[in-house]
Amino acid sequence: MAPHPVIAYTSEASWSMIEDKFTPYGQDTLAKVIKFLEEEILPAVKVVQAQLPDDPVKRWQTVIPIIAELKEKAKKQGLWNLFLSKAHYPEFGVPLSNLEYAVMAEVLAHAGHIGPEVMNCSAPDTGNMEVLARYGSPEQQKKWLVPLLNGEIRSAFAMTEKNVASSDAKNIRTSIRQEGNEIVINGHKWWISGAGDPRTKLHLVMGKSDPNNQNSYNQQSVVIVPADAPGVKIIRPMKVLGYDDAPEGHCEIIYENVRVPLGNLILGWGRGFEIIQGRLGPGRIHHCMRSIGIAQSALNLMLQRVTDPGRKTFGKYLHEHGTVIADIAKSRAEIEGARLLIDKYKAKGALKEIGIAKFVVPSMALGVVDRAMQAFGAEGLSQDTELAARWAGLRTLRIADGPDAVHIQQVGQRELRRAPGLVKRAQELKKKENELLVKNGLKAQYSTGKKGQLASSSAASSSTVQSHATLPPAKMRALIALYHQADSWITPENLAEKIDQAFVPKRTTAPNSVLDPGLNIFQGQILLSDLQKTKHHMDVSPKIAQWDRNQSVDTTVHTNWSRSGSKREMKVIEALYGVSTSATGELSPGLQVVQEASKSGVLIKEDYKRDDSFLESEEDGVQDLQSTGLSMNRSSFLTVCSQKLFAGQNPS
Repeated sequence: MAPHPVIAYTSEASWSMIEDKFTPYGQDTLAKVIKFLEEEILPAVKVVQAQLPDDPVKRWQTVIPIIAELKEKAKKQGLWNLFLSKAHYPEFGVPLSNLEYAVMAEVLAHAGHIGPEVMNCSAPDTGNMEVLARYGSPEQQKKWLVPLLNGEIRSAFAMTEKNVASSDAKNIRTSIRQEGNEIVINGHKWWISGAGDPRTKLHLVMGKSDPNNQNSYNQQSVVIVPADAPGVKIIRPMKVLGYDDAPEGHCEIIYENVRVPLGNLILGWGRGFEIIQGRLGPGRIHHCMRSIGIAQSALNLMLQRVTDPGRKTFGKYLHEHGTVIADIAKSRAEIEGARLLIDKYKAKGALKEIGIAKFVVPSMALGVVDRAMQAFGAEGLSQDTELAARWAGLRTLRIADGPDAVHIQQVGQRELRRAPGLVKRAQELKKKENELLVKNGLKAQYSTGKKGQLASSSAASSSTVQSHATLPPAKMRALIALYHQADSWITPENLAEKIDQAFVPKRTTAPNSVLDPGLNIFQGQILLSDLQKTKHHMDVSPKIAQWDRNQSVDTTVHTNWSRSGSKREMKVIEALYGVSTSATGELSPGLQVVQEASKSGVLIKEDYKRDDSFLESEEDGVQDLQSTGLSMNRSSFLTVCSQKLFAGQNPS
């Protein structure tokens, strides 16, 4: 049987690893994609460039004729919307897996941006179609998604803003507010890909709809804005290292008092972050797939160049120079390594793998294209090859959809979370090793004991916390907060790891911490007086108590409490009731201790300093627990809490 034609675009080793993951339909579709690429798309690349006018106005008003022709041909052959998997989108998708599309995207990238566009698989439309397919209402899907799927219109996604550090999406300033049955948008965006295309009919705009929400991840919303809506002003197309990427482009846009119907809100108020995470994950994988294809195409050009019999330097053919051979070998190895980062199975890549691929693959591709440019010499810098334009496009990917530094930081933080488990395993291994050394009459060379004696088993595991009561107050306080926030049970075995996860230095975001950036910065600041105040509010406000226990049928309770209560009190409520409580409405351990102390007439007192000030329970205005001379200090409180934490009461 003849080998699959994909071998011309990837290595036999790579194909052999994934061939059995392709269905017969997937293999057949891949062969059709390759045939269409070779017979229709690649021969048309120069025509596409020629049909785009040089005139600075007309080039933004032109729908390139041959691309429109190729799209009709591709659609008739069923080579359409290949990125949209039926497994994830049964109503709209095609029967291809993410892995199958990954290989097709790599192949199509050999024609640059033209290949994906011809098969309706180019950004930003792919991400916008997935947003509408996953989160859009039936009305939104009928009006906007169906025309996008049919290739009748194009779209833009407006998130990045001028004069704002947009790599942190929480910094977005664009205002989205409701006025009656309308939504009003005001903001200044730039680098909005696709906004210059005359076929673009809608923008998905992300902005702040609830800037005062205490959860910064619930402040943003996404709204559909018609491209021709009054108040939408395209200021200019931005250039990427001199390339304007017309007619799609990357535009600077002002939204000035733009009004759209309330029905244009996607998913709901405050759901913006949820939407962009669902959108950017697949988008990052698509970019990585195409980057690998661009790198492979550059390597192919390099091989053709260095084996040209008409080119010699210093008496040798180019391919006879050691540095050229090294460039070829490095490029091949790096491309193969990058392919292994693409997720092969279910969802569009696990969070960590997507992050790794996002900062590894574009940098890899840039390096390969740079080596190809070096092989071409001055010609590689000119318009006579695609290398310079492709290098410029790849360079944007180290910034677009999250800069490298953000992904590196996140991946590093997630890796550091493995450290406690690795330490524990190493300690267990060391203990077994020492036992074997003793059993065989050998000296334990790595023992920490005196005079060559083995360290005791307790010393070998001294870094493992044996009891909550042994913790410093600050870490215990953080652990109690974690217990209430995390949907996981704390055991003696995972205690040390949980403490490391829970502890946050006071009033800092700990930029180099292993913690999730979204972790509540007040987590390490919960005081005994906070527990007392919370219990007091529960006693005097049954409505709030019902909401605390997820039993409230009044959906306005949370909103009313948020607006009327202080930020400090809300943080305590969130910390103590951040997860579902038991069906019986049992109090959390911290509040149980406060309740029991209250019934016994015991006064719980603070006995430590925070923020250079000595705090007592009276300072927070909670004096209802003072009835006798008895008192419980922090040490006693922590001890009782630790007993309750280990009492077998499951938090969920």
